Amino acid sequence: MKRFPAALEALRDRVPCPFPLRVSRRKLKDGLQGYCKISKISPLSISVVVDKKLSDTMQADVLIHEWAHALLAAHLDEFYTHGPLWGVMYARCYNAVYPD
Repeated sequence: MKRFPAALEALRDRVPCPFPLRVSRRKLKDGLQGYCKISKISPLSISVVVDKKLSDTMQADVLIHEWAHALLAAHLDEFYTHGPLWGVMYARCYNAVYPD
């Protein structure tokens, strides 16, 4: 089973983002596994990018991490951090993908 597509489907179904969200995979600079970016242009939209050089399992794990950031787009003071609210969002995302 491919983990990345399954993770993406689980996140979309079980922890949907309240804003338009685009997910892509591309080759990123060494050391960068992925990122989440908010468009400053109205209407608000979010891009999640995952390094396609990573293993399928690692891509799924990075997607979970970045999806948690995307869920915080309405809370810009929390969006760029790994604080308590991000931790709660990460746990929700992780449990959506790995429920057992």
